[in-house]
Amino acid sequence: MNTIITQILRPVVNLLFVAATVGFIWGVIEYVAKSDSEDGRTIGRRHMIWGIVGLVIMFTAVAVVEIFKNFWAGIN
Repeated sequence: MNTIITQILRPVVNLLFVAATVGFIWGVIEYVAKSDSEDGRTIGRRHMIWGIVGLVIMFTAVAVVEIFKNFWAGIN
């Protein structure tokens, strides 16, 4: 189980953390760069929100993986 977590899940989760962070930062940049346009601010805000949603989902996924890991360690 530890091999699956360390070799497969951790890299995937880390990659998704990076993607969510980049999405959030892109939204901030877009929001600031296009602050004179309502559409630009709306798109930037949307990217920031989805970036935050992605980060929350990834934090939750890490927590669930840790709970399962601890559960399986208790069984063995």
